[in-house]
Amino acid sequence: MALIAVEKMVFYAYHGVHSYEKESGGFFEIDVYVHAECVLAAQNDDISETVDYEKIYRICKEEMTIKVNLLEHIAWRILQRVEKMSEKIEKVKVRVSKLNPPIEGKVGRTFVEIEDKKY
Repeated sequence: MALIAVEKMVFYAYHGVHSYEKESGGFFEIDVYVHAECVLAAQNDDISETVDYEKIYRICKEEMTIKVNLLEHIAWRILQRVEKMSEKIEKVKVRVSKLNPPIEGKVGRTFVEIEDKKY
């Protein structure tokens, strides 16, 4: 079993409950963690035997172009798509952060983290 991580992917996107968030946008950060069986990839140096982290990035990039209200929804959509990438995947965790959220006071980020096992 291996852990494949793609961390600190940053996107400028237009998500939020308030209309001004959807109009002006903001920065978001995504981390994806995939537990997968990758022994053959390690032994044979063969990308077809593992989970391609470039594809994980593309999934995140595509999902960030779809305006939604909640970080939970973004995380769930990404998780569902990543799980379908390979039979070798056993567990996925996705964290979506809103950087400098527009709430009263100084807040560096808010985030939602969703995790799912494939059994």
